[in-house]
Amino acid sequence: MDANNRQNGFDLARVNPVSGTPGVITFAGRDGLGRTVWNGDYNNWAPRFGFAWKPGGSTRTVIRASYGIFYGPPLPGSNNMTAGFEIAGDFQSPDNGITPAFLLRNGFPAVPPPADLTPGFAAVRVGQPVRYAPQFIETNRQLGYSQQWNFTIQRELGWNTLFDIGYVANVGHKLNGPNTSINQVPPALMGAGGAQVRRPFPQFANVVSVSPMWGNSSYHSMNAKLEKRFSGGLNFLSNYTYSKFIDDVAAGFENGNVPGGIQNLYDRRAEKALSGNDVRHRFNTSSVYELPWGRGRRWMNGGASAFLLGGWNIGTLLTLQQGSPNGVSTQVNSTNSFNPGTQRANLLRNPTLPKNQRGVNRWFDTTALVAPQQFTFGNSGRALFEGPGLVNLDLSLLKNFRWGEGYNAQFRLESFNIANRANFDDPNTSLGSAGFGVIGAARSARSVQLGLRLEF
Repeated sequence: MDANNRQNGFDLARVNPVSGTPGVITFAGRDGLGRTVWNGDYNNWAPRFGFAWKPGGSTRTVIRASYGIFYGPPLPGSNNMTAGFEIAGDFQSPDNGITPAFLLRNGFPAVPPPADLTPGFAAVRVGQPVRYAPQFIETNRQLGYSQQWNFTIQRELGWNTLFDIGYVANVGHKLNGPNTSINQVPPALMGAGGAQVRRPFPQFANVVSVSPMWGNSSYHSMNAKLEKRFSGGLNFLSNYTYSKFIDDVAAGFENGNVPGGIQNLYDRRAEKALSGNDVRHRFNTSSVYELPWGRGRRWMNGGASAFLLGGWNIGTLLTLQQGSPNGVSTQVNSTNSFNPGTQRANLLRNPTLPKNQRGVNRWFDTTALVAPQQFTFGNSGRALFEGPGLVNLDLSLLKNFRWGEGYNAQFRLESFNIANRANFDDPNTSLGSAGFGVIGAARSARSVQLGLRLEF
């Protein structure tokens, strides 16, 4: 809501007086519209409950479980629905780039004046060059939510060591996706020539739904943890996760190389696939060990030998991770449909190569994918094969020189990726590009840093 009602919406059904086609930009506080451009969602219920149980009064075993529903914000990010209160234009080619939107020698096309807040605002007659791309929030917008639950068993093993194993789930509905244009040519009307006149709202360029709440996700995992609390100069924490993550909208940030946006707005069911953030297997272990000699330790705990040879700590961090999902999109969109996402390839067979055939020059079978025929969508899903995994070991070595009541000089040697293993990035998945199927980059190589810290 804006204090001065400077916000617009969009009516998908109302006939525009300029073009004679559906689609009218609406304005808060005008023509019967309230001060808000969406109705609000006020009937949400968010229960939470959980329990912890020691079976048979056990002092070493605990069973825990919990469940809750959590709601997200109605509109992530900033509000850009300010049509009519700014001077802006959006000029697009009528045929996906074959014909220019305008020529500079003719000057910029006219843009709507900021005071023209009528039902025909910014519209043009069908066939004329469009000049505006409105953004809006759907009137009946509902809040996205997730259901989260877990069930864990924890057992004390002795020696200050605990073992946990649990099932963790997170299922989301009505999740916000990226801004999406709903002004796509219907598949039955796709073809050659100017496509602008075949769009549902030909009087406008892209008609963008802001963070539409239509996404779904499903995450299920098994988590196992072994932890030794610090004692005897040693601690460690190891965790293994086996999981599966499915969604039908792209997240704001994804690890994998999954095509973004919806390929065909009229077939959103085809977007369901492994999420780019799906990591089937992941293992982490970290440890700190105080070498048992020096001041306050088991051996050589006094005198010059404790000062010179004692005070050493060793730390390690190991990560093993399976690769993330990858999908293939075409380098050139040949649908001529103004679809909101990239065009995906046609799949002939499974593109996954045997491990002994994968390499940086050919990570997957590039002959298993071809470009779809012109004016058609690809039949492949968002996720087709797995990218490279991750194996990384970090090491730290610390030496403390303590003297007096509160003085210490700490020398640090830290090495990241100490094995100098090549952890490759995902391959090029743009069909038609020169590097298709090739891995052209890797994560950081081994690095070593030294440091000296004075404490007093």
